Amino acid sequence: MHNGNSGFLIRRLKRRDREDLISNYYALYDEVKHNPSLGIPLLRRRPSINEEYKWFTGMLSKERKGEAIISVAEAEGKVVGMCDITKYSPRVEQSHVGTVGILIREGFRSKGIGTALLKDVIKRARPRYSLLSLHVFGNNGHAMHVYQKLGFRVYGTLHSGIVRSGNKIDDVLMCLKL
Repeated sequence: MHNGNSGFLIRRLKRRDREDLISNYYALYDEVKHNPSLGIPLLRRRPSINEEYKWFTGMLSKERKGEAIISVAEAEGKVVGMCDITKYSPRVEQSHVGTVGILIREGFRSKGIGTALLKDVIKRARPRYSLLSLHVFGNNGHAMHVYQKLGFRVYGTLHSGIVRSGNKIDDVLMCLKL
């Protein structure tokens, strides 16, 4: 747990977080309508509540079995962010590589929550992984700055790898050696 008098708490995922996390994800579908440059990939259609329950149960199970590292940020009595590291590949030759995902709810970004979440999962990843990888929208300079501040480096760009609202955006690949 982490609370640096910043108005939020970083902690491990708990069963009670399900509804907040699903609400955060669903909110992205509305947010992208008024902010098409939002740097978070979405599924083609909003998942059903049963699909989201299944996703959450799977993530909680992976965390408990040691197959994922998941931290959440709690503020104002609700979970407002999540960061996870999962295996990059099931192949034994790539078992040292983890994939990072992060989501911060609108209204809680640019408050240090993302940095705190990333620091927490990176610290917890060190015994298990020696390399972390992530994707970031090329137009999301704020996120890239945060990642670079924590030591991530660009290792490739898939030009026009993302299409949203008819706009082509670069998919930037970043990694961190632990």
